[in-house]
Amino acid sequence: MTGFIKFFFTLFLVLGIAGCSGTGTTKTSEINTLIKNADGNTAIVARSTGFAGSAPRIFVLLDGKQVASLGNNEVGDFKASPGKHTLELKFEGISLGLETNKLTYVNDPSKTQFFVITLRQNFLGAKLTISEVSPSSFAGSVR
Repeated sequence: MTGFIKFFFTLFLVLGIAGCSGTGTTKTSEINTLIKNADGNTAIVARSTGFAGSAPRIFVLLDGKQVASLGNNEVGDFKASPGKHTLELKFEGISLGLETNKLTYVNDPSKTQFFVITLRQNFLGAKLTISEVSPSSFAGSVR
């Protein structure tokens, strides 16, 4: 019986830890390569939610379709056609008292666009926000 309990505890622990990581990267060299190789139809997004919002993955939706899954402090990228788009965020799992915003932006095919996800806490809950930022602000948020 003890072996059975240890097995399920280990399985639960492994699945719990694996559930915290997304499809993005936290490696500086990979982030630099991502930025360097991005073309005008690329958007790069960084998750900078701090310790309070670090456990669940965040899904980034472009026009209602998932384009990235980010764990804590991860950076990911996605392609977008030129024109107007809506970015939306969803937490994986239960997110009681959490608000999210939608961001409408116009994709400019002549430049790479940068976004940062932040979490602002208040007394009754928290608000997950995505904002478009300059390349230098983006670099400061991922270092």
